[in-house]
Amino acid sequence: MYHTYRRGFSLIELAVVLGILALVAALLLPALGMARESARRVACLNNMKQLGIALNNYIAIDGHAPMGASPHVLLLPHLEQMQVYNSINLVWPRRGGLKNSDAETITGWLRRNNTADGIIISAYVCPSNMGDKAARLSYPGNAGDGFKQPDSQGVFGGGRTGAATTLASVTDGLGNTVAFAEWVAGEGRPDPLKHVYSPTVTLNREEFVSKCVNLDPATVAAWSLFGKGTTWTEFSYARGCYNHLQSINRLSCSNGGNMLTAAITAGSRHGDGAHVLFLDGRATFAKASTSPPVWHALGSVAGGESARLD
Repeated sequence: MYHTYRRGFSLIELAVVLGILALVAALLLPALGMARESARRVACLNNMKQLGIALNNYIAIDGHAPMGASPHVLLLPHLEQMQVYNSINLVWPRRGGLKNSDAETITGWLRRNNTADGIIISAYVCPSNMGDKAARLSYPGNAGDGFKQPDSQGVFGGGRTGAATTLASVTDGLGNTVAFAEWVAGEGRPDPLKHVYSPTVTLNREEFVSKCVNLDPATVAAWSLFGKGTTWTEFSYARGCYNHLQSINRLSCSNGGNMLTAAITAGSRHGDGAHVLFLDGRATFAKASTSPPVWHALGSVAGGESARLD
């Protein structure tokens, strides 16, 4: 009687098979990660388009851009979030009111709206930020290209007490003026894209920008204050608004810890740039390589510049 024996894999053959599988995995995993990030990027852009529709609806009804409180609060009814909107105590009146420097008022605002602020509004958070539990806002409003808030020439440069931006006042053109941009939101370990850093104090705008540009986040002098976008109910630098003082994906800096003078930048983890929303409702991806003069011009409503994002 003859017996047949099945020959098994040798150790060498098994090692070859495992090596091939590892190689295939090494090739597929980055591609899978890129596909997922591509999907998140598309969803992020769609959120911004939704925000643009809400903004245009608000302007059509009120005749001007949101002012007097966080625009993200005032846009809630146009994002089918009326219940959340009704739960918010609007401390600051929509025209005139309390000063930005009133720290007790800001503290009171946060305390009274702590519950609402804990609600995650999906339209306000880019999927690329979803991994950070502290992220509440990925799309800050444009406070302008200036050094100080609230006199920064942006769509929301008037802050809580300044004049509202009407379409007629946007003499640079609706398609040449950014209303909202994207930033990397959250807390955690210091991150050059996510956190606000603090160089030594200076009263000169050009000197401050130079210090921020040349700041090394790894040095002790570049200590991190906090992350951007950890609230959507407050409207101040790094909380609800950014400016065009620094280019996309550059460091965000406060002036020696003073958040009324700061360079708060747009940015993203999508690659070399970030999404922006213009006042005409157009949402697009702005490259980090956009020249500083063009980026500055896109931040003002009536700067007299003729600049357009390619």
